[in-house]
Amino acid sequence: MKPGIATTVLMCHAPIVIPEIAGRRARLVRRSSEAMREAAAHLVAARPDVIIVLSPHAPRLESAFGVMDGKELSGDFRQFGCPWIGVRAPNDAKARDLIFQSARGGGGIAIEPLRAGALDHGAMVPMWFLANAGWNGRTVVVSFPYSPKHEECRAMGRAIADAARRAGERWAILASGDMSHRLTPDAPSGYHPEAKKFDRAFSENLAAGRFDAAVSIDPALRDLAAEDVVDSVEIAAAATGFSASGTRVLSYEGPFGVGYLIAILHAEGTPSRMIPDESADRENRSAPGLHRKLLDSAREAIRKHLNKAAPAPDATADAAPSATPNATTEPCEAKDAHLARGVFVTLWTKSAGGQKALRGCIGRHARLYDTLPEEIADCAVSSATQDPRFSPVTLQELAGLSIEIALLEKPERVSDLSLLDPATYGVIVKSGWRQATLLPGIEGIETVEDQLLAVTKKAGIKPDDPLTVFRFPVRKIAESPPELHPGKWWHKAKDGRFRCDLCPRGCTLKPGQPGFCYVRVGTENGIALTTYGRSSGFCIDPIEKKPLNHFYPGTSVLSFGTAGCNLGCKFCQNWDISKARSDDRLAAAASPERIARAAKDHGCSSVAFTYNDPVIFAEYAIDTAIECRKLGLHPVAVTAGYITAQARPEFYAAMDAANVDLKGFTEDFYRHYSMAHLQPVLDTLEYVAKHTNVWLEITTLLIPGANDSPEETDAMTKWLRDHVGPEVPLHFTAFHPDYKLVDRPATPSETLTRAREIALKNGLRYVYTGNVHDPAGSSTYCPSCGARVIERDWYRLGEYAVKDGCCAKCHHKISGHFQNQPGHWGAKRQSVEI
Repeated sequence: MKPGIATTVLMCHAPIVIPEIAGRRARLVRRSSEAMREAAAHLVAARPDVIIVLSPHAPRLESAFGVMDGKELSGDFRQFGCPWIGVRAPNDAKARDLIFQSARGGGGIAIEPLRAGALDHGAMVPMWFLANAGWNGRTVVVSFPYSPKHEECRAMGRAIADAARRAGERWAILASGDMSHRLTPDAPSGYHPEAKKFDRAFSENLAAGRFDAAVSIDPALRDLAAEDVVDSVEIAAAATGFSASGTRVLSYEGPFGVGYLIAILHAEGTPSRMIPDESADRENRSAPGLHRKLLDSAREAIRKHLNKAAPAPDATADAAPSATPNATTEPCEAKDAHLARGVFVTLWTKSAGGQKALRGCIGRHARLYDTLPEEIADCAVSSATQDPRFSPVTLQELAGLSIEIALLEKPERVSDLSLLDPATYGVIVKSGWRQATLLPGIEGIETVEDQLLAVTKKAGIKPDDPLTVFRFPVRKIAESPPELHPGKWWHKAKDGRFRCDLCPRGCTLKPGQPGFCYVRVGTENGIALTTYGRSSGFCIDPIEKKPLNHFYPGTSVLSFGTAGCNLGCKFCQNWDISKARSDDRLAAAASPERIARAAKDHGCSSVAFTYNDPVIFAEYAIDTAIECRKLGLHPVAVTAGYITAQARPEFYAAMDAANVDLKGFTEDFYRHYSMAHLQPVLDTLEYVAKHTNVWLEITTLLIPGANDSPEETDAMTKWLRDHVGPEVPLHFTAFHPDYKLVDRPATPSETLTRAREIALKNGLRYVYTGNVHDPAGSSTYCPSCGARVIERDWYRLGEYAVKDGCCAKCHHKISGHFQNQPGHWGAKRQSVEI
C-alpha cells in the first residue's frame, strides 16, 4: 500500500451523540450515534499509522493554523456533566514535525504549535468514538485560523498529504464539523428560515462527490447557517485531490436545531459512488440514513393510525420547520425542486407462491406538506386505508407488509414523446380537468405506447382529446416483508391461542399478535419468528469484548444480533437494538450460510450472537451455529440465560461458548429492573455448567444502589462457587447511565475492585473488572502460583504465559480454551457488510 492519505471521514462533534451524555435523549440522535460508530470503525479498519483530527473548536490563532503540542492528547466531558467520560491518545511528534515542514516549506502556510491543554469537544467527540472502535494510536489535532480562505485550506490539505508521503506512512484524516446551527426556533444560535438550504445543498453535493461545489456554497448562506463544517471538509478533500472514491453519506439529522452529517469522504481503492439509488434494487433492505428514517415514518404513521392515534412523523428528517399545507395543482408550481417532489407509497405482501402482491398504493404528483416525512405519513395511511381496490390494512397485517416509497422528482414538460422511457421515467398526463400519474418500471408496460395508453385510461382521457405530457424521474426506497420462520417451541392453549415455550415469560398469542420480545408472533398455525435471516448489523470484535477471557484470547469474533428482547431491563446498554421492533431496526440480511462464510473469509475464529438476546432468535442462531461448525468456527451465545428447561438442551447443544449475564442476585432486582425472575437464570447457569460442554463465563453489571452491596456480592459469589464451580470466570462490569436509568451515577471503580476481592476471597479463581480502565483487574493470574499469565489493557493483550493450557511458570492448568500463541486482532472493531 502506497504512503499518503488512505481515507478521510466527516464526523459531527455534538457531545449529545455520545449515549452516556445524551441519557434519555439518546433515542433522538440514535442514527447519528450509529453513523459515528460506523465512521470510527471505518477509520480504524483502514489501519492508518496516524490519524489527523481537524477540529474547528480547537484554539484558533488569528492568521495561522495550529497543531496541538505535548506528549499526550486528553480531555473529559466535565463541562457537559460527565467528568468520568474522557479520551486519551498519544500525540505524535514525528507527524507534527513533518506537517510543519510541509506547510512552511513548499506549502507556504502560516502554522504554529498550540500549547498543550485539554482537548476541545470538536476533537473529543469523534475521538471518543475512535477509542471505542479500538483506536489508541498516534494522533495529531489541527486547528484553523479565525477566517481561513479557500486557498489556505486547500494548501493545508496538500501539506498534510505531502507530510504523510514523506513519512512513508498511511495516514487518515478525521474532519470534525457540524452543519447549520439555526434549523429550528430553539436552535443554539437562533433560528433562520433559510438555514436549512445550506444543509440541503451541502449534503447533496457531498453525497454526489461534488466536494468543490460543497465548499464553495455562497458565503452569505454559510454565515446565516452558522456552520463550522466547510473548512474541515475542504482541508480533507484537498488532501486527496478532491477524490470522491468511496464517498457515501452515513447519516444526517437535526433534532436539536443543529445539523449532524456523518460521511465517508474518501476511501482508498474504492470506486466513486453516490447515495444508493434504491430504484436499482427494489428488494433493498438497508436503505441508509434518511432513507431508513422515511421508511420508519411511513410504518409508524400507519401503526399510529391503526391504533387510533394521530400520526406524528419526525420532521427533522427533512431538516425543515413544522409543516403547513402547501397545495399545488400544476406539476411545476412548487417553490423549488425539493418541494416539487411528489410521493407515492406502495404496500406489498407475499402471495401464496412467495411472490410480492400489491396491498395498496396511494400518492400524489405534487406535495401537500413542506416536510417529506409528513407527506409520506399521509400517503402511507391513505395507501393502507383508502385504496378502493383493497380492504383496509389491519394492525395484525402490518408486521408482514413491506413498504415502498417512490419520490417523484420535479416534472418537466415534453413535446417529443420519444423522450419518454417507461423503465426510467414516470408520466403525468393532463387534458382539461382530467389528470393521472403513472410510475415507471411497472410490470407489463414495456413501451411508450403501453405507458400512455395505461395512464390516459386511468385519467379517463379519450384518444382524440388534447394531451399535455410531463415526465419525471423516480427514486424508490424499499424494504422487504419479514420472513415468517416457523417457531419450534410452542403449544396450543385451551382457548385456541398459542403459548410460547421458549422463555419463561410464556406469552400466549393469537394470530398477528407479537410477544413481549416483539419478534415472535402468533400465526394461524402456531408461533413464528419474524427476524430469521435479518440482523441489526455485523461487526468484528475482539473475543474479550463479549466478554470471554478464557476462550481463545486475542482472536476475532463476528458479532451480530437482531431486534427485540425478552427482558425489560431499565439499564439496557444496547437499548436501541434490544428494545427495537423488528421493523424499526433490522437492516442487514444474511442467511446462516452467508454469515459463516463471511466470518471465515474475514479470518474470524468465532461467531457471536449478541447485542440483543439470541434466545429470542434461537432458530436463526442454531442454524447459523450449525453452519459455523461446518467451517471450523466456534458459535458463541451472549445471553441473559432467560430460557425454559424445554428449550435449553437444543439451544446450548449448538454453542461452544457462552457468556451469561446474571443481572443481580435477588428476585426483587429482577422484577423491578428487568421485568423477569431470578430462578430461571440460576437454573440455566447450573445446567450449562454441569450438563453441557459449553465454555461458560458470567457477567454482572454493578449498578450503584441497586445490586452492588457487599452483602449481595458475597451471597452471589458463594452461590456461584457452590452451584456453578470456582473455575468459571466472573466479570464485574461498570454501569453507565442509559435508557430508563439515567438518574444513577456510573459505577465507581472502587466498587468493582471491592466486588472482585469478595469473589476471590470466596474461592472464585478468575474474576475480572470491565468497562473501566483497570489492567490489573482485567488480566489473568494463575490461581496456584499467582503469576500473571495473560496481561490485558482494555482489549489489548500484552504478556502471554500460557503453554499447553497451563501456567508457563508452575504448569498449573488454566481453565478455558487456549492456544500457545494468542490471536493478534487487538482492540479494534470493524463493521462489515454481508
